[in-house]
Amino acid sequence: MKDTVLPYKIDTAKQAKVLIVYRDFGDGSSHVGLGVNGLHSCRVLRRSGIESNLAGAKQSADISAALKRYSPTHCVIEACWLATAELAKLSAAFHEVQFIVRLHSQVAFLQVEAGAVKLFREGLTLQDDRLNVAMAANSSRFCDWARRAYNGRCLLLPNLYDQDRPFAKVRSHGFGDTIRIGSFGAIRLLKNHATAAAASISIGRRMGKRIEFHINVDRVEHGLGVLKMMRNMYAGLTTAKLIEVPWQSWAEFRHQISAMDLTMQPSCTETFNIVTADSLAEGVPAVVSDSIDWVPPHWRVDSDDPEELARVSMSVLQDHEAGAIGQAALTAYIRASLATWTAYLGGA
Repeated sequence: MKDTVLPYKIDTAKQAKVLIVYRDFGDGSSHVGLGVNGLHSCRVLRRSGIESNLAGAKQSADISAALKRYSPTHCVIEACWLATAELAKLSAAFHEVQFIVRLHSQVAFLQVEAGAVKLFREGLTLQDDRLNVAMAANSSRFCDWARRAYNGRCLLLPNLYDQDRPFAKVRSHGFGDTIRIGSFGAIRLLKNHATAAAASISIGRRMGKRIEFHINVDRVEHGLGVLKMMRNMYAGLTTAKLIEVPWQSWAEFRHQISAMDLTMQPSCTETFNIVTADSLAEGVPAVVSDSIDWVPPHWRVDSDDPEELARVSMSVLQDHEAGAIGQAALTAYIRASLATWTAYLGGA
């Protein structure tokens, strides 16, 4: 695994000091994706020689306190949740800090976060009036759309992910009676867990194996019908079982996902998808939709075709090199993302 570590340092950005802020809904450790993403970003930046810190915030005053504590040159606010008036006050009070509000969702996903669209548009206007405010996204597709739609600047800052693991998982050259498949993440309609559930049953029938299909529960976001549908899909089956996994901290979850033989993310709309990165980092291959465009092309399928998902998944399951292929794809993505970040931090 040591060849997956990003050991080189970036001299051009060594003076930058980054503070990453996520919205804290709980005890400060954040069990949701943006807190986990911020943790990974800090680790990768630190390894590259860039000072970085992470802070959870419930309101503007929490961000202000973190700014005073860490004295950063750049403050990255993850996702559009802070009121524009509060962002304006912060930019005026800390004029020496460059504020970046970074969006994580593709356009279609914002259907469940309608307020974020309003805040993003207001931010595009604010950045034209301030020297130290920038709106950003983690997807070039979103940035391209925003520039054309609103004639506004949208900075591309892709996700960073700490891929280093102390031990590389050894993939089995065969399976026992059971194949473990995971379709993890929040239960939302556009995540398309139902297609993954359907494909998994088909895999079991074709391969003559028992299937354990693992999903996360406790974060059902506009997707209660999805969970009920999957329960009905698996009810009474003797060769396929739905396993409901409670929401966990990232440290616990990465051990959960490492126990899978395969993961699926046939999402109808995505940008990075940290769960897929978790899977590949643990040596578990992932079959995904075309929306997750950094995964190897031959692992991507039509999000609306469970039989194609089943066929590709069976091929990947029987590929002894799949773990290494997935890790190489993740490494390439991280290197390109880090180069984008450091070019900005060195020149901003």
